[in-house]
Amino acid sequence: PHKRCHVLLKSFKRLLHDYPDAVLLLVGEDLMDVGNLIATLGLARSVILTGFVPPADVIKYLAIADFCVNLRYPTAGETGASVLRIMAAKKSVIVSDVGWFSEIPDDCCLKVTVDSDEEDLLLAYMEALAANAGMRKVIGENAQGWVERDHDPDIIAQEFYRYIRSVVDGDEIVMTQVSEA
Repeated sequence: PHKRCHVLLKSFKRLLHDYPDAVLLLVGEDLMDVGNLIATLGLARSVILTGFVPPADVIKYLAIADFCVNLRYPTAGETGASVLRIMAAKKSVIVSDVGWFSEIPDDCCLKVTVDSDEEDLLLAYMEALAANAGMRKVIGENAQGWVERDHDPDIIAQEFYRYIRSVVDGDEIVMTQVSEA
């Protein structure tokens, strides 16, 4: 339920009014009986449930996607690895405006507030991205650049190493910060 599929499916159903040939790919295992909701909403002809996809094959789905939606609420405060993969693939993505996702620069994604207007805002963003390839391109390029600058695995690994090394070496400033946290 934290992936907000019910919100996505309801918004997508409304999107079909203006884009009747649109197809929604739901990539991953259906652990919440989303298939039943798809049937209830009459979306069986427009939604494809992939089932489990090995991580190496996710890039194939990203390659055919015009844009992605990756909603989360509530979150556990985690960094969204799947969102980073989407952004690294130069794809526009719509995310929930909560937790870490709120920290993503505004020019790198579209953010949906989790409130009574969530479904309407998601629809508006999907319509904008569906209608505007230039917008998708700019957001995707910004996203990829941000991931490359701020989430380079080699740099992150070095930062972790330096931090762990300072704790192991007894850096009192770091130890005090850890204790306070």
